[in-house]
Amino acid sequence: MMSAAFDNWFWVFFVAIAAYIAYSLFTKRGKGRMFGGEIIETLQPTISKRRGMMRTNIKVHLVKPRGRPNERDVGIELSHSAVLAWSMTPIILTAHEAAQLRELVDEALSSQS
Repeated sequence: MMSAAFDNWFWVFFVAIAAYIAYSLFTKRGKGRMFGGEIIETLQPTISKRRGMMRTNIKVHLVKPRGRPNERDVGIELSHSAVLAWSMTPIILTAHEAAQLRELVDEALSSQS
């Protein structure tokens, strides 16, 4: 009797966790939570690179951070996917940090010659 009740609660808990993960990964509001605010805009184009069986995507979002309504952050969504595997890493940068990153990328590109 106790085992049947445990099995039912296990499946209820499992479905609830799976639904929360799906909501977080596949909705703009869920991704906004990962970035610590609300996604205002997703900038285009998405950068996509394929190497062997792995694909890497980079998306850039404009984020309105919680607790700082007059500021905007830059959210970089770095995702990797392969057969039966997927991962996403959110990177949050303030305007100042995003400007520093831009300078570093410009410096790297100018030193390629």
